Amino acid sequence: MKKLNGARYLLSFSVTVFFFMFGLAIIGGWKNYTAIPFWDMWDGTIDFLLKVRAGDYGVWWEQHNEHRILLARIIFWLDSEFFGDVSIFSVFANYCLFAVSGLIFYFYAKDLAYEEQLSKDYFLTFVFTLFSWVFLLTQSDNFYLAFQSQFILAQLLPLSAFYFLARYAQLRQVIYFILAFCCAALAIGSMANGVLAFPLMFIYACLLRLDGSKCVVLLIAAVIFPIAYFFHYQAPDGHGHLMAALLERPDRFLCYVLMYIGSPFHYLLGKGNLGPVAAVLAGGAFVSFALLSLYRQWQKKQKSAFVFALLFFIAYIIGTAVGTAGGRLIFGVEQALETRYTTPAIMAWAALALVMGKTFAFTSINSKKMLCTGTILLMVAMLGFQLKVLKPVDTIYKVRQQAAIALALKVNDTEYLKTLFPDPDYSLKISGEAATQGISVFARPPFSEMMGSIGKKLDVNNVHGCIGSVDHVAGLGRAPDYIRIDGWVYSSIDKKSPERMTIVNDQGLIAGYAIVGMPRDDVGTKFGSTARNSGFGGYVKKSLLTQSMYGIGSAPQCHFVMK
Repeated sequence: MKKLNGARYLLSFSVTVFFFMFGLAIIGGWKNYTAIPFWDMWDGTIDFLLKVRAGDYGVWWEQHNEHRILLARIIFWLDSEFFGDVSIFSVFANYCLFAVSGLIFYFYAKDLAYEEQLSKDYFLTFVFTLFSWVFLLTQSDNFYLAFQSQFILAQLLPLSAFYFLARYAQLRQVIYFILAFCCAALAIGSMANGVLAFPLMFIYACLLRLDGSKCVVLLIAAVIFPIAYFFHYQAPDGHGHLMAALLERPDRFLCYVLMYIGSPFHYLLGKGNLGPVAAVLAGGAFVSFALLSLYRQWQKKQKSAFVFALLFFIAYIIGTAVGTAGGRLIFGVEQALETRYTTPAIMAWAALALVMGKTFAFTSINSKKMLCTGTILLMVAMLGFQLKVLKPVDTIYKVRQQAAIALALKVNDTEYLKTLFPDPDYSLKISGEAATQGISVFARPPFSEMMGSIGKKLDVNNVHGCIGSVDHVAGLGRAPDYIRIDGWVYSSIDKKSPERMTIVNDQGLIAGYAIVGMPRDDVGTKFGSTARNSGFGGYVKKSLLTQSMYGIGSAPQCHFVMK
């Protein structure tokens, strides 16, 4: 009875943790959502959509850095054409792809007969722990950013391809081979590491002695698809090369690969000085256990199609880490710890957990106790990290909103525009073209209306007053017609600050705009916690400055005397 209760309590705990993990991941997406293009979205999404509108259909297969992101571009196009072009569909797709990844791991667990090996409660505990692991927010960029679907697809499609190939090896039903082939073919259109899928599948097919015709098909695909991928391929500027990185600094290269694989533990252990060390040690442990599992599975007369499918997927992720090190080591070893890189690492660790459960017995009472204790500690660490999403949103999001106002007004404020894209001139050019073509957030209110409303009269009646201050005024060397202002504004009646401000002069003419929401602890201390995010920043046209200027807040509406 005690054993039964212990298993039931552990299951209840794992289910509770999963729903918290999933719910907090949703909250994180809601809090961090923005329609404002960031970094790769400028050339990878907006410029792509502009070229499609212009009839350049070759852009679908065009490189983005070293990748051909055909599948992600389909998502971007659908978002633009049918879902309002505000990135909600793209972000939603990210969450769906993570959910499908969890489902594929569940299918592996079912086909590996874990339900027969474990009691029902322990099996479900294992499954819910895997689901929680898949939704871990160490990979937050791949959840929140609209551009990241290809990063999930590049792992999900090979994982699925190996699963279906294992199903074919077990059941010899052609439909599974077709599904495996399609997943591997689609992986080519996710990211550059997708080219590894067919060569690894061919080796897998030979190892498990699949029928000759299927091996030949996979061999042909392993040759033709990479050739198609690298036809007219150009190595991106500013990236390293695999052999050069490996030969020049093999120690740093190895450190990068291990850190890449162990990156989730960098975050789970609080980052800091210990985090990178933990990542390297975890990466070393991962490779060691993977090799030991491969050795033990190789010795078995009856080889499990699904265990070897997972081992080949692990090889795929290790190959991904090696390829990434070759191109990105020049940016520093700790670049391997970027949040987006934790997705392949997380999937690799999930695969290793499934492999180890079938490789090692874990039958003694002590080993079972260690597993249960380790599972609890892991879930506590994951939940502790996930709860960080409840902290205030990083101020960089508000800075980017101010940069978006600068783009809408065509103000070349390089300091702020560089928070969106490293080349301010490029983002100014593309945002203007996007607004003209009806693409992206700049073609929609409020940004689409800002430029045309400057100098027009704003009628404001029966709006109550709010308090605030203009703290700084700065000239802009590359935008001499505008000044940048910042300060704070708060409505004591509504007990909140406006979301935005329209700035008018004493003649009622619109002179500029500002975004509100920057943290101001000093204002919060004076007026209460509701005034903490009362800081604003924006731009005013010099030629419309008058003796008195006013800020008209929206949501809630209020009237602020600026000077």
